[in-house]
Amino acid sequence: MAGAVRQPIDLPSLERYLKQHVPAIKTPLDLKQFGFGQSNPTYLLTAADGQKHVLRKKPPGKLLSKTAHRVEREYQIIHALEQTDVPVPRTVCLCEDNDVIGTAFYIMEFLDGRLFTDPAMPGVTPRIEPNYGKMQRALLLNSTAWTRSHSGWKTSDEPLGSTTVK
Repeated sequence: MAGAVRQPIDLPSLERYLKQHVPAIKTPLDLKQFGFGQSNPTYLLTAADGQKHVLRKKPPGKLLSKTAHRVEREYQIIHALEQTDVPVPRTVCLCEDNDVIGTAFYIMEFLDGRLFTDPAMPGVTPRIEPNYGKMQRALLLNSTAWTRSHSGWKTSDEPLGSTTVK
């Protein structure tokens, strides 16, 4: 799950921001970093009252691409999906002020679950495994319906994979 922080953030500054903009998240915070999700560093925030949230931020330093690491886009998509039947965590806030922790970030609720890093899904019994397919099918149907009803979000007519990076 989450462990030692490998990419530190300015915790006092984050706590000041939360006190002003998201007072429901009680400070002081306990901060840990997840071992996965590292294209955008991902942290577990445990509030003073025990509530858990997830913070995702852009990585530090110069980014390799202007379109990669867009945590703002992640937030907007997850926030929009909250209004559908697609199961997503509840978003809490988006901060685009680089002065808070050095880069844009967003916070969402923490949902306890299983993280599979091996496609073979070791430890999943045949009795449980069929349920994973049901969820994928439901997500596909819901995302197709969402795409149809939110076509105004379309940003390009280019099919995926139609361009090559040289």
